[in-house]
Amino acid sequence: MPRENEQIVRKYFNQTDSEHVWKCKCGKKLTQKKGTGWTNLMNHIKNQHPEYSTTQATGQPSSSSFLSPRSSLVSRSALNVYGWIEWVCVGLKPFSFTEDPLTHKYTNLGSITNVTIKKYMEKLTQEVEKKISDELPSKFLLVIDGWTKGSTHFIGLFASYSCNYQNDYCTVLLAFSPMVSETSFTASDYVEFIEYVLSVYNKNLENVVAITGDNTEVNKSIANLCRIPLIGCAFHKFNLAVSAYLDKQEVLLNKINTLMGKLKSLKLAGKLREKTPLQPIQRNKTRWTTTYDMIERYIQLKPFLDSFQDDPKLVDYLLTQLDHNDLQTLKDNLGKLRSVTIALQRTELDLGDARILFDEILALYPYEEFKEYLLPSAAIVHSPNFESGAVKILQHAETELTVDEVAALHQLKVVTDTSQQSDLPVEDDDFASICLKKQKKNKISPQQYLNCRFLLPTSNILERFFSSAGYAFNDFWQYLTPMNLEMQLFLKVNRAFWDEDLVSEICTRS
Repeated sequence: MPRENEQIVRKYFNQTDSEHVWKCKCGKKLTQKKGTGWTNLMNHIKNQHPEYSTTQATGQPSSSSFLSPRSSLVSRSALNVYGWIEWVCVGLKPFSFTEDPLTHKYTNLGSITNVTIKKYMEKLTQEVEKKISDELPSKFLLVIDGWTKGSTHFIGLFASYSCNYQNDYCTVLLAFSPMVSETSFTASDYVEFIEYVLSVYNKNLENVVAITGDNTEVNKSIANLCRIPLIGCAFHKFNLAVSAYLDKQEVLLNKINTLMGKLKSLKLAGKLREKTPLQPIQRNKTRWTTTYDMIERYIQLKPFLDSFQDDPKLVDYLLTQLDHNDLQTLKDNLGKLRSVTIALQRTELDLGDARILFDEILALYPYEEFKEYLLPSAAIVHSPNFESGAVKILQHAETELTVDEVAALHQLKVVTDTSQQSDLPVEDDDFASICLKKQKKNKISPQQYLNCRFLLPTSNILERFFSSAGYAFNDFWQYLTPMNLEMQLFLKVNRAFWDEDLVSEICTRS
C-alpha cells in the first residue's frame, strides 16, 4: 500500500525546490516531510479530486506509467487503445507487435488485434488532421523533399509557421506519401500533389509564403509554377561548394583512398593490427565528410606506416612527405568546413545564422567554387531578393531593405490595425504631453513583418524524418503499405496533437 500511495501521489503532485513542499496539479501546495509517509498528500487527493475514487472503483491499475493525471476519467478500454497506439507509433513498432505473445507477457495492456489498432489509428489521423487545420495560420512555409525506398518514391511535406512558443516557430508533418500518379514526376505533378495536400487542411497555395527545398531544377520549376519564392537549402548549397572544392584535390585524395584500400587486404590488415587497433577508412564520394574521416585516419596511421617502406605490395602506394604536408593543410581546412556542416544541422538555425556562416567561409576561403554557391547573388539562388530581405528582417535591419526586397517580402507583411490610432492630439492633453507622446510614438516602430524565424534555411527536418522512415521501413517490414507507414509516422511526428482524451472520444463514437 505505501508504494501504491507513492505512485498515486506522484501522478498528482510535483516536488518543488523545497524538499518538503509538494505542488498539486490544481495549484495547491502542501508540506510532507520525508520519511513520514504520504498521508497528508493522499488526504488532499481524496478530498479535492473525486475522480480518484472513480479510478479505484474501475480497477484501473495505478502502475500504468503511460497515464497522465487527467486520464483518470477515461475508460479503461480507451486507455488500452491509447497505450497501444502510442507504443506502436512513437516506438515505431510493427503492427504485428500487438499480437506477439512475448509482448503480452511483459505488459499489463489488454489484448488488441492489429486490425483494431489500425482502425483507431485511421480515425485518430483524421482528427489530428482537423486539429492541424485549425492550428495552421494563414501564412506558413512549406518544406519539401523526396525519399525513395525500393521502387516507391515518397514525398515529404512539413509546414513551418510563426508562433509564440517553441523558439518562435512550430513545425508539423502534413504528408508523407507517394505521388497521386506514380508514372510521372514532373514539376506539374508535384504542384498537383501539394495542392491536394493543402486542401486536406483547408488551405491553398495563397497561404504558402515560401518553399524550402534542395537547389534542384525540379524545385525551382515548382516554385515558378506556384509563383512562390524558393529558399534553397543552405545545407545542400554548402555540400555542393565543398564538393567542388575537393574536386580540385582529386589526385591527392585518390592516392590516399587507394592506399587505404590496399591496407584493407588480409595480409596487410593483419600486419597493421599488430601495431595498432585503428582500421583504414575509405571515403564515400557522395558524402564529403567521409573524406575528412579518411584523411584524419591516415594521419593517425602515418607513424605505423614507416614499417611498410620495404613491403613490395605497398611501397608504390605510400605518400611522400610533400603529400603528407598537403593532407595536413587540407585536414585543417576541412575541419573548419565540417564544423559549419554541423552548425547547419541545428534546429535553432535561421536564415540570418546561415548567412553569417557563409560570409565567414567566403572571407576565409575566397575561392571561385565557394563563391559559385555561397554568395547571396549566386546563380544557384532562386529568390535572392526574398532570401536577402528575410535575412535583413532577422538582423533587425528593415531600413536597409531595397525596393526589390520589399516587393519580394509582400507576403510576410503584417497587417496592423490602425483603427484605434489617431494623429490628432487629444484636447485634454497639454502641449508638453502631446510632445512627449509624439516622441514616444516615433521611437516605437510597429512590427511590419512576421517573425522570420519560421523560414527554415535547410530541409534537414525532412532528412531526419527520412531516417525514421528508413528505420520503420527496413527489410523486415517490406509488407508495410505506404498508407500504414504514413499513418504511423504522421502520428509519431505530430504527437503533440493527440492524447488519451482524444482517443477516448474516438472510442466512444465508434
